[in-house]
Amino acid sequence: FDWVMVYQRQAIKVDESLIFNPLWIYFILKPIAHLPMSVNYIVFTSLNLVMIWLGSKLTGAKKFFLLFSFPVFWLLWFGQLDGFVLLGAALGWKAFELKKPVWMGWAILLLLVKPHIGAPLAGLYFLLYPRWESIATVGLVAVFSMLVWGWDWPYHWVWNFIVINEEKFVPQATNISLFPYGLISWTALLIAK
Repeated sequence: FDWVMVYQRQAIKVDESLIFNPLWIYFILKPIAHLPMSVNYIVFTSLNLVMIWLGSKLTGAKKFFLLFSFPVFWLLWFGQLDGFVLLGAALGWKAFELKKPVWMGWAILLLLVKPHIGAPLAGLYFLLYPRWESIATVGLVAVFSMLVWGWDWPYHWVWNFIVINEEKFVPQATNISLFPYGLISWTALLIAK
């Protein structure tokens, strides 16, 4: 649903009034979206599987437990972008561990693909390891995306979160992220860590 009805359509023709993801993700999604429909979903799903595999390699997580978990099933079934966020979390962990600030910049960019999930962790990474190289990486990609899609897309992106309860943004009745209430779960993770 999400790939066909949202991400593929946005990748082909961006509509700022409907964006919920930073437009830099469409540098990756646009070439995939222009493939024939019978191929593009397979490529998109394969990309998600590769990101899950890379995330498990970077963290040492058991890939079989990960692949058969409900969130991964949901991600693959609906064609969502959570593979990018998972890879961002794993890359950020490895960047922090190895002291690689440019990697951290890329991790933050990936985490912000779904800000209602990844922004708290991106902020935490930045607080723990603030480096000019990380800021420069994020800044360069953001500025380049604004050159391609216009300087005002970040405004539309933030505004859409403010007016998210409007009828045009509710294509289905369920949302597993429970935004913004799901953010409380981050405190439990920090306490457990």
